[in-house]
Amino acid sequence: MLPSIAVLPFENMGGDPEQDYFADGLAEDLITELARFQELRVVARNSSFTYKGKATNVRQVGEELGVRYVLEGSVRKTGNRVRITAQLIEAASDKHLWAERYDRDMDDLFVVQDEVTQRIVAMLAPTLEDSERKRVRNLDRSENLQAYDAVLCAREKWAKFNEVDNLEARKLYQLAIDLDPDYARAYSGLAWTYLMEKYERWGDAPDAALDKAQELAAQAVKVNPASHSAWLMHGNVQRARGDMRQSVVSVNRAIALNPNDVDSYIFLADIKTNQGEIAESIELIERARELSTRTNNWHKTVYGKALYADKRYEEARDVLVSVDDLTFAQRLLAMTYAQMGDQQKAESTAKLYLERYPEFSVAQHMDDNAMQREEDRAHYVEGLEKAGFPA
Repeated sequence: MLPSIAVLPFENMGGDPEQDYFADGLAEDLITELARFQELRVVARNSSFTYKGKATNVRQVGEELGVRYVLEGSVRKTGNRVRITAQLIEAASDKHLWAERYDRDMDDLFVVQDEVTQRIVAMLAPTLEDSERKRVRNLDRSENLQAYDAVLCAREKWAKFNEVDNLEARKLYQLAIDLDPDYARAYSGLAWTYLMEKYERWGDAPDAALDKAQELAAQAVKVNPASHSAWLMHGNVQRARGDMRQSVVSVNRAIALNPNDVDSYIFLADIKTNQGEIAESIELIERARELSTRTNNWHKTVYGKALYADKRYEEARDVLVSVDDLTFAQRLLAMTYAQMGDQQKAESTAKLYLERYPEFSVAQHMDDNAMQREEDRAHYVEGLEKAGFPA
């Protein structure tokens, strides 16, 4: 059931056969980096490179290699410039899902190759997942869903960030575990539902929810210590426990296992913000934004939080107002407006937040807040109080 992809040899459009090594090296690197995503079956080089120099029909490639997706591209070198194109195609339908073009100076061929590889992979990963989610939604739900499909459905529900969908996601993640007891991402996903319950106080036992999240995160690492998502979850539970040092170690391990996963950089950035290392946090966020221009609401909110912490209020406002349908950002936006002296917008934004969380209080929120430095906590509380949040 895992999605499968073949990376075809990139076509050398420059006509110089001596440049074949660069085009081949790019395709080989993409195969290696895509293989880091353990829920993606990547066809080995010796299979996909049988198509080198041949006119290819994507549907035929899909049938012959047994893959759902095909990545193809080209390289053209002119003088000291190189143009690289890449496109992702759904094999059965011949539908183009994603395409990008990169123009670079050729001062260092291998630096260019590494940079373009990382960018392509970082952009491909969410595109593939989006395509897989759409495919799952079209399945007949009376059929017995496989573990991977259950995880995709669960993640889509979990990402709605409300109590009802969080519980539905929990059931689906548990189904995935029942189908495959060694599925690390299912344990990680199930842990997220409990961590979200703790953060949002949806249940009446937030400490018990955190304990459950910790148990599941440990199990994820146990069943697959090579899973970057397992270590990422482990690090977030450690952060929630207040063990910031070990949290950084775990998330860095996740990044080492898969340096193309943009979410890992964003999580590490948020941890760094909580530690008071604001400049490093913003560097990590900018690194993530370089890797992928597909920033979601949560990425923007973490960025806004770091900018607020750095007292760059106008920039924080501009980022936070671009967040759609994520109430969490409204709290930060209200604080930002308050620090800018726009009291009317601060209070109206805080009111919207309190409509969803009527029991919110500054004292309770700061009990759960992971900020380490007293000056950062004071600055955060100041914004909440100025915006009119109840003590």
